[in-house]
Amino acid sequence: MSSLQIVVGLSTNGGASFNLLYKSTSKKNDQATIVTGPSSTPGRGSVWISYTDKNNNQVVQGAAVTNFGSVGPFSTAQAVTGGTNGDFGDIVVGPAGQVMVVYQNNNTTEGPDTIHMNLN
Repeated sequence: MSSLQIVVGLSTNGGASFNLLYKSTSKKNDQATIVTGPSSTPGRGSVWISYTDKNNNQVVQGAAVTNFGSVGPFSTAQAVTGGTNGDFGDIVVGPAGQVMVVYQNNNTTEGPDTIHMNLN
């Protein structure tokens, strides 16, 4: 059985090869998403991951991109406000480096559900 760690690779040659950029220490994670976008710091980019952690919280982590192939360390996992029992999330980066996460409550059953959104 897989440990369900979050693993991020970096390719600087169009996907011909990858180097390990990040691997979570936490296990039993689920529903990971990764996106890139601008940063709130002009001239920089960012990369973000969101996922449901082992405690059933929707969490996010981000890292600065300073140049081609140059990515800083990922921040510690931050639980999304109100993200307890959050799952099936997605994340997007706005034009000024804003980060928005959407997710739903994974304790509900089949049928309509409420989509939650957090913007930072």
